[in-house]
Amino acid sequence: MSSRNGHDSKKRRPPALQPHVLFMPPIGDDFDGSDEDAATVERETLEYNVFGTKPVEEERLFWYRWIAGHQISFLLWRAMHDVVRHHADEDADRPGERELDLLSACIDGYSTTLLYSSTVPRELYHADIRARMALQHPAFSGTWAPDYRGVRRLFRSNLPWQEDGSCAALDEAVARNEVTHSHIADHLVPDGHSLLQKSVGAPGVSISREKEDLYDNFFLTVRRPVSHAEFVAQLDARIADLAADLKHNGLYPNVDGQHYPVVTQQSDEVMRPLVSDILQVLDRAARLVSDMRLEEARR
Repeated sequence: MSSRNGHDSKKRRPPALQPHVLFMPPIGDDFDGSDEDAATVERETLEYNVFGTKPVEEERLFWYRWIAGHQISFLLWRAMHDVVRHHADEDADRPGERELDLLSACIDGYSTTLLYSSTVPRELYHADIRARMALQHPAFSGTWAPDYRGVRRLFRSNLPWQEDGSCAALDEAVARNEVTHSHIADHLVPDGHSLLQKSVGAPGVSISREKEDLYDNFFLTVRRPVSHAEFVAQLDARIADLAADLKHNGLYPNVDGQHYPVVTQQSDEVMRPLVSDILQVLDRAARLVSDMRLEEARR
């Protein structure tokens, strides 16, 4: 539908900000081989303002960001795991150049989604988002994320080949991720006390299959057979929705005339791309996930 001036009227509509159910393969399962490989999506990279100017419906917006940003993280973790699992043994060869590129790009993509999810003002985070997580379980924790389990060693630099000089870019991405976590902790929980830490000694603090199911349920994630094409389509759709949100609301939205930056454009050079180039970073990661359909992932 076009407006009288010839422009697509849909482009002026606010983004829907509607979380969608994410379908992920059961932990330990390969992708379903029932359809064709995913094709590379041609996507126009949108510019966005770091500081939004339009007033926002804050609870709806930041709840959407919390769910959507985490879902993109799950997809990127799974893509990384398809590399890591074939190079996890002590005597395994290090990943090839294209595999290392994918790992670095996905880690940077994960850092941007961490930032995107965490742009919620601190007061609203505690009153709404953290309160919802505590209702799910008093010790609700990111350590329960099922897909993170497969890449935990990568983020801790515990894989033997990570000491190789060819992994310099990967090391830098891991370091950026650590700094991103620090910025977010300072922004949301400056006292350093997560729900898990506050629940030490309470029943059910340890990780279990039930806790992982609770985590999936909270983030609208369903486990069932998923083809690689469907996997990539879900990633692309969420990045497109994220781009529409940033285009309309900015990275740091206008909340009653105020902005709540997590990382600023004045931050050091290492962090600056995570503020101004979120869409480029995510687009690169998605293209590598789509284009590099690893032969190993079909085993």
